[in-house]
Amino acid sequence: MRTEKPSGTAKLIAAATILLSSENDMENPVPPRAAELCRLFLSNCFSDRVLARAANFPPTRKLLRMLEAATLPGIIFHYWNRKRWIETQCTAAISDGFRRVVIIGAGYDTLGLRLVEKFSKIDIVELDYPATQSCKLKALNEIPKNRIEFIPIDLAKDSVCLKFVTSEPTLFLMEGLLMYLDEEAVIRLFNAIRALSHSRTRIIFSFMSKWPDGSSGFRPASRLVQSWLRWRGEPFLWSIEPEAISQFVSKRGFRVMKMELTQDITVIDSPLDGENLVVCER
Repeated sequence: MRTEKPSGTAKLIAAATILLSSENDMENPVPPRAAELCRLFLSNCFSDRVLARAANFPPTRKLLRMLEAATLPGIIFHYWNRKRWIETQCTAAISDGFRRVVIIGAGYDTLGLRLVEKFSKIDIVELDYPATQSCKLKALNEIPKNRIEFIPIDLAKDSVCLKFVTSEPTLFLMEGLLMYLDEEAVIRLFNAIRALSHSRTRIIFSFMSKWPDGSSGFRPASRLVQSWLRWRGEPFLWSIEPEAISQFVSKRGFRVMKMELTQDITVIDSPLDGENLVVCER
C-alpha cells in the first residue's frame, strides 16, 4: 500500500457503488444512502470527481461496464453481494447483543455511517491507512460523526492491540482486507483481536482462495487487474484454501460459525470466483 496516497481499490469500489446505484434494476442491492456517501467520498479532488461522474453518466457508465466485462466480469455485483451479505451478518450480530463494531481497513465503505443512523445503542470504530482515512474524514467534514471513532493505522507495521481495548461484546469486520497483508501480518491481526476484547468477540472477514497451482486472485484471472494492483502498491499477498480456513482460525482461538464461497452469495449468474466470506467467534 502506498500510504502517502488513498487506496485505489477504495476509490474503485466507491465508483462501482455509484455505477450500480444509477442503474434501474430490480436486483439493485445498493441502498440510496450508500451511493450518496460514495459521491461525497469522491469529491476531494478533480480526478475523483471525474470518476464519480463517469460512473453515473450513461455513456461512460457503458464504457466502464465494457471494461469490467473484459477484465473481471461480474466484479461490480460481487462487491455489493459481498457487502449485502456482511451487512446482514452484522445486523444479526447487533441483534445478538454486540454493541461495538470495529471496521478494520474500512476504506470508503459506508456501513459504519449507516449503522449508527439505524441503531441507537452501538458504537463504531474505523481503523484504516492514514492517507485513506484522512481523505474520508475530509469528505465527511460537514457530517456529524457521533459514536464513530476514527483511528489511523498501518496494519503492515502497527499492532491493533496498541490502539484500544474493549470490554463490550465486539464485532470485528475485515472486508476485502486480508489479501493485501502478508501471512505474518494476518496472524498478528487475529492474535491481536483475540487479546483485545475481554468480552464476547466475533469476526466477519473475507479471504481469497489459494488455487491448486499456488496462485490466488479472482477467476477468471485478469493480468490487467493484477498489473494495476501492483502499480498501485496493492497486490494480493495472502490466500488460503477454503477447506483450510477452519483450522487456520482455530489456531488463533476462534471457531468458524459460517462460511460462504463466492458462488454462494451470488444472486445472479456470474463466472467470478475466488473470494469467500466467514463468520467466526472466539
